[in-house]
Amino acid sequence: MASRLPKRRKGTGPFAVFTAFLFNLVMLTTPFIAAKATGVAFGGDASVFETNAQTLSATSQAIDSRFARLVQDAPGSAREAWGNLVSAEIDAGDITNARGLLLAAPAMLTGADASALRARLEVAGAGDDAAIEATLTYLPEAAQDAFRRLDAPMIAIAEDPGEQLTDEPSETPTGGPAMRSWTNRGASGGGLNDPSVTPVEVAEPAFSLLGDPRDLAMTAARWTRGDQIDEFAFALSGIGRTFDDPEAREGASLVLSAHRAQRLNSKFALHLSRRLFDAAPLATLSRALDQRQRSGELQTDFGYVEGGPIVEAAFRETSNRDAVALLGSDLRLISAIARDTSPSAAVSILGIVESAPDLRRARLITNAGGDRAVALARLDPEGFLDAAQRVVSWNASLRLQLLGLLACAALMVILASSVLWRSIMRSRSVRRSAVYAYQDSPTG
Repeated sequence: MASRLPKRRKGTGPFAVFTAFLFNLVMLTTPFIAAKATGVAFGGDASVFETNAQTLSATSQAIDSRFARLVQDAPGSAREAWGNLVSAEIDAGDITNARGLLLAAPAMLTGADASALRARLEVAGAGDDAAIEATLTYLPEAAQDAFRRLDAPMIAIAEDPGEQLTDEPSETPTGGPAMRSWTNRGASGGGLNDPSVTPVEVAEPAFSLLGDPRDLAMTAARWTRGDQIDEFAFALSGIGRTFDDPEAREGASLVLSAHRAQRLNSKFALHLSRRLFDAAPLATLSRALDQRQRSGELQTDFGYVEGGPIVEAAFRETSNRDAVALLGSDLRLISAIARDTSPSAAVSILGIVESAPDLRRARLITNAGGDRAVALARLDPEGFLDAAQRVVSWNASLRLQLLGLLACAALMVILASSVLWRSIMRSRSVRRSAVYAYQDSPTG
């Protein structure tokens, strides 16, 4: 039998080098395309969680989903668990949370109860009050009576426009009827768009804790003497009074209320402190006040009450306009949260928010959920911000970048498959007889 010799193979060096180069090039290019696609999809921090019809609808559905989870693992039926939650809020006197849970009933009830309630809501018509009235029948009669007694002052205030203009909230929001009346201002008269309201009334915020010029002047006098003061509250009151729009002033008042009540989240308090002291640098302000004191414009006597406009002017002159604009954007979002809910609810939500993006998420949730958002923040604070939803805009740029990602993935699969196939084929032992080997050799 003729002996067999292994067949010599041609070298594969050029193919291996080309494949490795192309594979590494695709590996390096893919992350950049993915990062660009992500940026186009979400648009950066400024437009993330933007409030529009799509995000509001998606966020409202997410709120309902989180409410449904609250009764999934509860003992007994979903109706019983939901009724216990509503009764607990009524017993605690928290009408806003009770209303939120009543509005969330279609998402929390299951089976026949949910179907029957949805049918009742279709007949009841639009509006939160109509929905609440239709949902109350699923509570025990005692709970129904207790809710109506608790909600009666709210209805009376909402129906009296004159009382809206004269009712003033307390310094530290604690919830209850007085707080809810604030949210109804302007709903049926005497609001910001009412021509009968004077310009001074329009400029005044509905909720204000910034004090008057006399308070600011007294605090400045103590500070210039070297007395210990709350510099955060002093700077916020001063810079807050420099804002011309009532929304920013309301936001400053709400932050001041949360600060005094020690309800601010520590991370968000640090964020606000940075923006506040960038907007109102205390070292520059101190020099400006000292200069006015030496010139006789500002006295440091405790009883001096005419220095308020001078202190406000010092805040305006020494403030950083760009930093003031950034601070004002946060304060307006906080004011919007309070208008969607109530001042007390806004203060509670500030205990959850940790950053500026979180603040935009909270604004989207309160705009989509109203009283439901307040109840969700109370019952599920850890998952509250997760209810905010983003909707990706499928524009031409995003489509092209996703096609590029798919092309990169397909090329990587083709290259890997080709290398694997050639590796398998090379591992097979192919032998030829000596006769064929001799015939294949060149002859002289």
